[in-house]
Order: sequence, then C-alpha cells, then structure tokens
Amino acid sequence: MDLDVKKTRIILILHSHMPYVLNHGTWPHGDIWLHEVVLESYIPILNMINALDEKGLKARIMISCSPILSEQLLHPRFPDSLASYACRQIKQAEHDLEKFMNIEDARWSIPMGNFWKAWYQHRLSDFREVFHESIPSALAKARERQLIDMMPTSLTHAYLPLLSEGRSIHMQINAALVHQGCIFGQRPAYMWLPECGYRPAIKDEKNALKIGLEEYLIHNGIQATIIDQSTDVIYENALLFNVPERLRPMSMIRMLSSINTSQSLSLFIRHQELCSRIWSEQQGYPTHPEYLDFHKKEYNSSLRYWKVTDVKTGPENKEPYSPHIGNKQAKQHALEFVQELEEYAKEYQGMKDDAGMICLAFDTELFGHWWFEGPHFLQSMIEYVADSTLLEMATISECMEEQENIAKVSCASGSWGEGGTDQTWKNDTTHMLWNHIHKAEQTLQTILQSGTVSSPDKSRILNQALRELMLMQASDWPWLISKNTASDYAEHRFLEHHTFFEALIGIYVQMGEREQCTWDEYHKLASIENKDDILREITIQDWLTYSA
Repeated sequence: MDLDVKKTRIILILHSHMPYVLNHGTWPHGDIWLHEVVLESYIPILNMINALDEKGLKARIMISCSPILSEQLLHPRFPDSLASYACRQIKQAEHDLEKFMNIEDARWSIPMGNFWKAWYQHRLSDFREVFHESIPSALAKARERQLIDMMPTSLTHAYLPLLSEGRSIHMQINAALVHQGCIFGQRPAYMWLPECGYRPAIKDEKNALKIGLEEYLIHNGIQATIIDQSTDVIYENALLFNVPERLRPMSMIRMLSSINTSQSLSLFIRHQELCSRIWSEQQGYPTHPEYLDFHKKEYNSSLRYWKVTDVKTGPENKEPYSPHIGNKQAKQHALEFVQELEEYAKEYQGMKDDAGMICLAFDTELFGHWWFEGPHFLQSMIEYVADSTLLEMATISECMEEQENIAKVSCASGSWGEGGTDQTWKNDTTHMLWNHIHKAEQTLQTILQSGTVSSPDKSRILNQALRELMLMQASDWPWLISKNTASDYAEHRFLEHHTFFEALIGIYVQMGEREQCTWDEYHKLASIENKDDILREITIQDWLTYSA
C-alpha cells in the first residue's frame, strides 16, 4: 500500500460516569457501585494504558469522567471505603476456598478462588501504590504524557434536552468545564453530551422558543461534540454524503451553525452498527460462551465462578470459567473487530477516495465491570490497530486539525437510548421526576428574580438548594426507573434530593427579611449539607452569572 495514503482514524471514546452514591447506601445499592467499577474497570483500563506505554504504544483513546464521579473518587472517605470493600472481597475468596476444599464436587472452583484472592490483592495494591489512591490524578498524568485525551461531560450527568431552564443547562455545562480544568489540567474545546442527548431549537408548551443545545455549547467555548448515528441529520449538500448508511458516519466533520453567532459546532457521529458488535446484550462479543458470566454468583458469596455458557441458559446450567480461555477469546474478538474496521475503511475509501474516520463510543464501565475481559479486548484492539496499514488511533483534537469536506447540517432531537429518542428518560414512569425538576428550576429562578441575596446565611441556603437541584437532574434516576433496575433506590434518591430542595427553599421563604437563621434552621441546613457534602465549589452566584 502507498505510504502516502492516509489511514482511517479510529476515535475510541470511553465515557466514565457513576451517580452520586457516597453517603447514600452501601449494599445492594450505593457506594458498592463505585467500588466495583473502580476495581473492575477504571484500574484495569489504567493498567492497560500503562502496559501499552511500556510497549512503546500510546493508547490515544478519549476518556470522559463526569464531575460528579471524579468528586466522589477524590472524596476524603473514598480511599478507606474502597480498601474496606477490596479486603472484604479478599476475605470472601478465602471463605469460598475453605468451603470448596471441604466439598468434593466444588473443588473445580479452587483455581478461581485463588484467582479472585490474588486479583483483588493486586487491584488494591495498584490503587495504593501505582495510582496513589487517586484515579483522577492518574488520568490527568496519562493525559499529560499524551497517552490519552480527556473530555468533559455535564456536571451531574443531566439529560440536557429535557431541562426547561436555560440557566440549568449553562450550569451543567460551564461548571463541568471549570471542574475539568481544575482536576485534569485542561479545558478542551469538545464535550460529551450525556446519553448523546441532543435537541435543536424548539417551541415549548407556551410557544416560547427554546434555543438548541448547540447554542449553549458554543457560548461556553465548545467546538465539537458527538451524536449517535440514530439521530436524524439533514445535510445542506446531500451529495457530499451520498453513501450507504453503514458508511455515512465515516465522513469527515459536519458543522452545526449557531443562529445567534457566526460560530459552528463540529459533529462526530457514533457508529451505531460497529458499536453494537460490542454493545449488544444479545449478540455482542460479551455474550460469547467463554466469557465470565456477570449474573451468577456462588451461593452466599459475591464472587463469580461460571462462564456465560449460553445467554439463553439458566444459572443451573452454567459451566466453570477459565480466565486464560476468556482472555484468549477476547484477543481473538479484538482481531476480528479490527479486521471488520479495515473492511469498512477499504469500502469507504473505494467510494469516496478519502480515508474518513470511525467514531466508537461506550460507557467505560462496560469494559471490566459488565464484560470482565473487556480491558484485555481493548489492549489487543489497540495493538492490532497499531499494526494495521489501514487504521490508526486518533483523538478528536487531531481530527479537528484536518477538517475536510465540511458540510452544514441541521439535526433532529436524538440520543443513544431506546429508539434514539428521549423515551428512556421521559415516559409514564418518570413524568413525576421531570415535573419536580421543572418546578424546582422555576422556583429557584423566581426567588432570585425577586431580589438580591442579602446575607451569608441566605447565600448558604441557596447554595445548597442549587446543589440539590443539580443532583436531582442526574440522568441516572429516570434511567434506573425506566429500566426497572434498582428503581426503588433511584426513586428514593431523587425524592430525597427533592425533599431537601423543598426544605431549603422553605427555610429561605420563612426567613423573609430576616438575615440570620434560627438555631433550628441552622441545624436543618447543616444536616442536609453533611448528607450531600459534594459540589462544594458551585454557588448561587454561578447561577446568577449565566444568561438564560
């Protein structure tokens, strides 16, 4: 192949997010979610990035880390809580081993019992000795060494298309950018929209115009974002993109223009079909018989000893798992995936005489937590891409430097949720949540329009009310309720933040012209602040700063 021919660029985005769970339960729902993804996904992926570096390869992947996640990972209580969880898992493996040794029919599980004991010991050692108890700092260092690139997402991972108050959207975006600069040492010109959720300018129920999300992004200095392939895109010059649908996302950048300024927003399209090779719950790679089964656990234990065997078979028919065979299969799948990427690259270049790009985006937690062999797959995939004469790993900033075949477009509303719509987050089971959010947005705005905040106590009350509003807006609560996954926990968590918001507003209103809290009001305020001791940097002045 001619060495001057450009390679198709592979943009791999890993979106990292967990809802606010510290201080809000331990098991089966609560901070255990955070402990699991750190040990099973974040640390193995960081290890993978370092292992590639030792081989002379830069991973060159994009990683987003939601502010609400990184704040939890940096919380003073987190290192000890993670260590306690890891030690419990190690002790659980020891208990399992003792049981297996005394039961003849269970002795086949002894190798896996030893595997889990050593695995958790190593992950805890990695956390303490390699990453010095700070995953965000480790990510920042990897970015500084140009092994990866980082991109922000909204403050509490709000589903932005459904927020009704413009100041909420500005808060979610701008506060996240400030956080990104403080924690990761950069404020990039691109951003991950939670759930790939986008909406254009629309009229609300009162026939008032609500500007498109691109206006908020552009206003905050964002030049590029990602939408899902399922989102309808209308091209000003359709001939430029006259290719089969499976190849359309590979075309170079599209520009979504602002109606208020001369600026535009570059759009990258997540390739839905190729992502489904990994993402699909029924046919994706993680469903292969040799991989660790996510659901079945040893009786009275938190550890897993069985392989998928067959996605349709019940727990009673699962067969023993082998880590060696699982990793071998992951490497084979990585080879097959890269070969498929090459076929797409050859077909596209044959039609367009242009290398194009392929944007792949996933939740980080898929790799390691949901799919135990996922980090091994990623490392093998990146190694195979490095050997390819047709492909290369690339970041969004690298692609933006070579903006070719730019086309002006307009977009419909869309997401990577069910049917590419808002349905996953807004439906009959979640209407109550959105009614509460919209009313709370309007309540806060009405209070602030009535006059300036005149005392430290009143500022403190509204600061915490704003934090509770931001926590209410997390996309996790409607998602969990819609999917009927930990729905009771999600509803309880949402209603608790809503109750706190209402209580704080009640105190503020009750104070009237009085500038200082009573002892009882101080006690209520402090109790809420101690329960939700996060997002301490955002204040009501931030809300006042943003124009609607």
